[in-house]
Amino acid sequence: ITIFSIALTALWAMTGGAHSPVASDRPQVVPAFIASLNESPSRPKTLVIRKIETRVEYFISRGTDLELGDPDVTVPIPPQLEFAINEVISGAGITSSKVIGAYGIQYIYMKNPADDAIVRTIDGIGGFARSSASAAGVVWKVVGSSGRLSEMLADGSYVALKATDLGGQAILTSPGKVRLAEKYDRSWKLLSNGVAAKLSQSEYGVPVFEVITPGPVTLLRSEEHTSELQSPMFISY
Repeated sequence: ITIFSIALTALWAMTGGAHSPVASDRPQVVPAFIASLNESPSRPKTLVIRKIETRVEYFISRGTDLELGDPDVTVPIPPQLEFAINEVISGAGITSSKVIGAYGIQYIYMKNPADDAIVRTIDGIGGFARSSASAAGVVWKVVGSSGRLSEMLADGSYVALKATDLGGQAILTSPGKVRLAEKYDRSWKLLSNGVAAKLSQSEYGVPVFEVITPGPVTLLRSEEHTSELQSPMFISY
């Protein structure tokens, strides 16, 4: 497995990797204001889009640029999220903001030189509010987006809970549901008063935990079912 992995990584670096957002000769993509989001307790994400010649590239940032060695280069984007992002770029996704928001993506950043067609598409598609436009690029806020870990309230809205890269802790005052803005994986566990909460998958493909009794909850990742790492993701086409 080790020999195969080394050979495959070298092959990727000479082919597709040479044209990815992690190439060493590319300037920094993520601006300072996005990097500062990494310190937020809700751990919001940003969808970064840029156009290089005729190719559109995008990746999901948690406050930093992608780096060689990050596990996300081999982890595919969840199908529901990939489809929603492609719909945003093509202008066909009326409800794409709900899917994108479910994965904790609170901002879309189009790096300059921005593609005017994509900018007009995002402005008019609905679910995205233009926040700013500067020499660095254009920023939109994803309407209705939640944090990385959030509690579903009785009215259907979500309130962000404090989270870290691999876990989180909070105190719930009432029973309900807790949503994790990551790709569904049985390795995620939520302990409610020391007891594992029931795990299910939402319509958007993210983990949802059912908390029966109020009290402290702890999010953690079990090694028993670990199959995929949860890190920033990228794709280009």
